[in-house]
Amino acid sequence: MKQMKRMLALILALVMILGVLPMSVLAAEGTATGDFTGGASDTDYLFFATDRHTNTSILKTMIDAMEKNIGENKLEYLGLGGDMVGSGNSHPTYNSSTVLSEITGATSSLNATNVDIVAGIHDMNVNDDAGIVLPYSGGGAKIYEGDKYYVYGVPESCISGAVSNVDPETEANAFVTWANGANIDKSKVIIVLSHYPLHQRRNDNNGASYWATALNKVAVGDDTTIDRNVIFFWGHNHTGESSADTNVYYVAPNGSISVQGGSSNQTIYFSYANAGYLNAKSSATLLSITDTQIKFEKYVNSSVSTTNTVTRV
Repeated sequence: MKQMKRMLALILALVMILGVLPMSVLAAEGTATGDFTGGASDTDYLFFATDRHTNTSILKTMIDAMEKNIGENKLEYLGLGGDMVGSGNSHPTYNSSTVLSEITGATSSLNATNVDIVAGIHDMNVNDDAGIVLPYSGGGAKIYEGDKYYVYGVPESCISGAVSNVDPETEANAFVTWANGANIDKSKVIIVLSHYPLHQRRNDNNGASYWATALNKVAVGDDTTIDRNVIFFWGHNHTGESSADTNVYYVAPNGSISVQGGSSNQTIYFSYANAGYLNAKSSATLLSITDTQIKFEKYVNSSVSTTNTVTRV
């Protein structure tokens, strides 16, 4: 009888202990779908693309495809590099809330606090009623900060020099000053989102050489040793694209590009990536960041077309 009582007491004690332990202690560790270096909380998933123009359904299509592939995870940021409307020489008026509603209609994880549009020329007449646009005629600025990264927006005029009060050299220098500021966490990835590219193609990105120099300076400082992860996302060229553009859709650090107004074979110490042309190519980039890696997955027509990976420094 005493042994039976002791057994019952042990069972009761075990039940009480199990009742207060968190389920995470009892469950076996696992890897979430789409997570390439750890559990779901280890990876930040970000969406980047440009040039939506007249395609009002493509954002939902691409978001659906990405969130299907990352399983239980959700996108935590979405950045659009300009030209959300218009074509040719038209720059129609539109409400930024219209674009935002296409995004929020596709996922519950995105809203006005973690969505940005960095203006191209077709966005010059936007009514920013959602408060998500970095304007065409304004300067560059930090537009978002995550646990592992910053997003810095560069409106078209910051590279084209087409607006009298926005000087590309001044803007590029301001980016360096910001990136090296005392309050900036130097261990975080810096993602620069631009409408314009840096390489020579359409001869309208006249300030590109200033930005190539600035990005290199942030990535390596005063030498050629990469000590910070810097990414430059670009768009714009879909209407003047040649086959040579495909060679620079993704250029890894220590690669080279032909910079507009600069060197024809300039070494770059940052990742140079086409964000994706939503309208013309049905493409976008899923950027995944962990403590050790950065992965670029280019989606075309709702499936992954190319993948590139960079080690965190």
